[in-house]
Amino acid sequence: GERESTASDKLEQELREISDVPYFGENYKNSYFGEVCLNGEGRQQQWPPPAKFCCLSDDVPMIDVLELLGWKNTCWKLGQPSVIISVTGSAKGLDLDRRLEHDLAQGLSEAVGYTGGWVITGGTNTGVMAIVGKALRQRNLTRFGSMDFVPVIGVAMLQRTTQYEKFHSNAIRHELDKLKERGAEQFDPYVCQVGYPKNSKDPDGFAGLDSGHTHFLLVDNGSDEGAEVSWNCEVKLRAQLEKKICDVYGASGIQIVVQGSIGTLKTVDESLEFRMMVVLVADSGGAARLIAELIEPLLGGAMSDTEREKHVADKLADKDSK
Repeated sequence: GERESTASDKLEQELREISDVPYFGENYKNSYFGEVCLNGEGRQQQWPPPAKFCCLSDDVPMIDVLELLGWKNTCWKLGQPSVIISVTGSAKGLDLDRRLEHDLAQGLSEAVGYTGGWVITGGTNTGVMAIVGKALRQRNLTRFGSMDFVPVIGVAMLQRTTQYEKFHSNAIRHELDKLKERGAEQFDPYVCQVGYPKNSKDPDGFAGLDSGHTHFLLVDNGSDEGAEVSWNCEVKLRAQLEKKICDVYGASGIQIVVQGSIGTLKTVDESLEFRMMVVLVADSGGAARLIAELIEPLLGGAMSDTEREKHVADKLADKDSK
């Protein structure tokens, strides 16, 4: 009841005073952070090191998220990126030629190695995100703690993450209560570890976290448990975050589009609004090819405004009919 709530609130306040992790809003009940062991072993996981995670509201101030990532050398201390490489596209149903998949993985690994950048994806173990995770996991395995380590940040929707209840405040508070019994001197901002199932089957409408990612931002739009929740509430936050990182650090922003569908078009639209450079892997098909077909004839400058509008309308109508 009220007494239990007061004790929990006091614990939260003590944790915020002890740690340097920013607090993510007065109206947000699940602003918790810690480590997630993606092989399911919990505290027994030694290698690779557990990924970091934070649950945060979809209206969190971007400056708070930057502090979490390491601006002012706080919290996750990710350093300063020279470039942000944002990868978007098909989740489930991705169908790539094996050669194209290999080239994409190799090219991305080499690009981040040369640039010292950060990679941002949707964070789940499906589609293009799993390809990115696999490629960079192999690269990072020999580089943890070195200057060549590449942060691979997944921005995922909390309520659409498989077993998302593991990240809820009640589950994490239980872990913190156990730590409280051992004495406040043992508190650490990342001491709460969540054991996550390895290779478990995802229920319909959910997706698991990818083990190749090093950090996760799990976005909660405040929906009640059991309520119908649509995908993509995290898209705008991700675009805002990518822009903020570029602005604050003076980094370049590049979005790579691989296949994709309607959701990908929304993501690209958000990125273009914030003036990110967009690279289309047109041979992958889907949204990437559609956008390429729409804009390629417009680049020559020979069309009038009326002709451009007609070209776009005809292309969209043609795609709708297929």
